[in-house]
Amino acid sequence: FGGFTMGGRLYGKSPQMPTNDLHFFDPLTGAWVNLGGREPDGIPPGSPPPRGAMGFAADGARLLVFGGAGWGTNRLQDLHRFDLASRAWAELGLAAVGGDPPPAARSAPGMAAW
Repeated sequence: FGGFTMGGRLYGKSPQMPTNDLHFFDPLTGAWVNLGGREPDGIPPGSPPPRGAMGFAADGARLLVFGGAGWGTNRLQDLHRFDLASRAWAELGLAAVGGDPPPAARSAPGMAAW
């Protein structure tokens, strides 16, 4: 099976800066595919801000990213969706519509797709 990796902190740099690059491992070719990131394609429009320790889930057609750790002690509360077919990001609103408020800002949240 294939898999995705996104964000994190780049080590070997000073300071250890967060990133928002997105990569896919293709098990059919045994190669990594850059879906938008630092090199060579640049960050796609609408990408979430750089972060590490975020919630990350995939359902085969879309990826969801929630929260995480930005620069310094900044903890994030935003929710973003990446559509694999169009390779486009969209920020999803956090406003509660007749339901509970969204989770508080946090890093390293657990997250699962259903």
